[in-house]
Amino acid sequence: GETTKVISGTDMILTANNIEEKANENIAIEATKSIYVDTKEYRERSVSHRTEEGTMEDSGSGGGLNYMNVNGNFVINNTDPEGSITLMSAGYVNIVAGKERVDITGEYNRTRDVLVGKEDITIKLDQTVIAKKIYLN
Repeated sequence: GETTKVISGTDMILTANNIEEKANENIAIEATKSIYVDTKEYRERSVSHRTEEGTMEDSGSGGGLNYMNVNGNFVINNTDPEGSITLMSAGYVNIVAGKERVDITGEYNRTRDVLVGKEDITIKLDQTVIAKKIYLN
């Protein structure tokens, strides 16, 4: 195998109807400032996906931001009956709803228009029960 290098002193512009890059092992994209993608549709497919935000840089400063802005609906859908979704935070977890309620339901049923609750839920705060047997749809 040979190595091919393309080096540009300033900007490099690559234009075509379709651009396809393939690698037998890895593709790495590294930018010291930012990466910008502008498209009508963005799709990804992978077996595993890990994202790390706010990674400590060489300067020692940490803390970052992962902010998603959606105009419409935002759905996290785990279709694995044995799987789960976990939200973890070493600090606070805030759920803010602009309408009048936050719904927690207990049954995943895609054959209906809405999710129907089938289990009672108990909410505890510092071991004190603050709500029990919440009405589910």
